[in-house]
Amino acid sequence: MVDRINRKVFAESNYNDIAVRATYAPLIEAIDMAIAENTQYLSFGHENMESCESGGSYVYNVRQAIANLKVAKEVFSNPPLPSQEQVDVVEQEKVEEIEKISTSNSTELEEVIRGVKGLSEYLHICTSLAQAVINSKLLQEDGAQYSAGGKWFFNREKLDRLLAKKPELLKDVHIQRRKK
Repeated sequence: MVDRINRKVFAESNYNDIAVRATYAPLIEAIDMAIAENTQYLSFGHENMESCESGGSYVYNVRQAIANLKVAKEVFSNPPLPSQEQVDVVEQEKVEEIEKISTSNSTELEEVIRGVKGLSEYLHICTSLAQAVINSKLLQEDGAQYSAGGKWFFNREKLDRLLAKKPELLKDVHIQRRKK
């Protein structure tokens, strides 16, 4: 839980003291509840407590647990703000991730469309109809469709230009049904 909260603190773009304290507030509340439960248990005269968590069972000293919880509360009540260097590293990682996404999208648009499945996804049609479009050879006229190594490829730019120029080009293409 602490690790998840720390990641959230470092993921925030506003690293001021108020934002950090607000992020740690649920953890401090949970610590206060644990201190109260252990203090109540101790008030009944029990020095040790058995805990059954995560499928295991263990016994711990209640006084020591309360002391540890108070130390944790102190640490998280006055959390150290991330250094400017840590902030810069996080910001740089965000920038690199955005750049990686934008470059992957631009190279994806420049690539050729590969095969029946690629054509069906690009034109938003079923694979059977995509195969019928390939068999019709209507896209070969302007060089949008070509074969290499027994596989079909489609030049995305030429295909877009052809369909923009002739939007009704594929309207008469139908799936050929086999006769029984």
